[in-house]
Amino acid sequence: MSFHIVHLTEHAGTVYKDRGRLYYKSKEGVRSLPIENIRALIIAAKGISLSSALISALLEADCIILHLSNKYQPIGWSLPIPRTMHQDILEQQVTPSIRLREAIWQKILYSKIQNQRDILIYLELASNPLDRFVDGKLDEGSAARVYFGCFFRALEAIGQSRSRRHRGWLNALLNYGYSVLTSMIHRSIIVHGLLANIGVHHKARYRSYPLVYDIMEPLRPLVDGLVINWVQGWMALTEDRIPEGDAIKLFAKFIGNSLREFRVNHERYSLKLIDAMDIYVRSIAKSFLNRSPTEIWIPEINLEKLRNYRFEISAS
Repeated sequence: MSFHIVHLTEHAGTVYKDRGRLYYKSKEGVRSLPIENIRALIIAAKGISLSSALISALLEADCIILHLSNKYQPIGWSLPIPRTMHQDILEQQVTPSIRLREAIWQKILYSKIQNQRDILIYLELASNPLDRFVDGKLDEGSAARVYFGCFFRALEAIGQSRSRRHRGWLNALLNYGYSVLTSMIHRSIIVHGLLANIGVHHKARYRSYPLVYDIMEPLRPLVDGLVINWVQGWMALTEDRIPEGDAIKLFAKFIGNSLREFRVNHERYSLKLIDAMDIYVRSIAKSFLNRSPTEIWIPEINLEKLRNYRFEISAS
């Protein structure tokens, strides 16, 4: 629980109200927070029970309650009657200037390629082919082809690529990690008063959420780094070179925990990634509100933290 956005991630917990505080009781113990300090309650676990008194108190305190499906995707939310979206942010998101939209996307794209470059550093390549993209023209398509070519070779995913025609085990791991990331970004977008249906770069399609795909781009390489850790750790423990069956279940647990618990640097301290996502999305909302991209903060990959995190694999 932090930054006034409460993520309930432990299954079969009980949430109740007592003397103006929200209490969350689970197998990990009991934690509490003043209800007046909570901006959003995100129910990201199964078997959570809430009392009607608590729901009423949260709504009276202008708090959003976000409900997720069994796949942890947002399916609805409970709002106080006066509250729908942040009107000023909504107006700027719906009708932004072309210059603002392009400036936001350029910051996102630069961070994505920079983070991809850091992942290739993490793979200890003799030379980094993404240097020219960071220092020169931001060509997303060309950078992606170079990046994933190196990535798949380094993990010995023979005959695989990120082409939609190729499925394979490594694509399956990446796609699962990206789907978890998508769900988490979608939650933050809703909480911070943005419309997921309106993007800054990706185009709207039927039942798609282009802003989710825009905002998640710089965080995809972090998923890639966690996949590297898991694959290398798993291959060190088994002679089987293709993870499937129970191995995929282990990976699902690992990536779900990692995208909540992994820490990134923010100013003078570090944050859990789940909290860093909230700050990142909030900075995007502020950029629309202030009609300027200067306040956008995007998490960077700390390679030392990523390198040390590999030792968590055996515990997953």
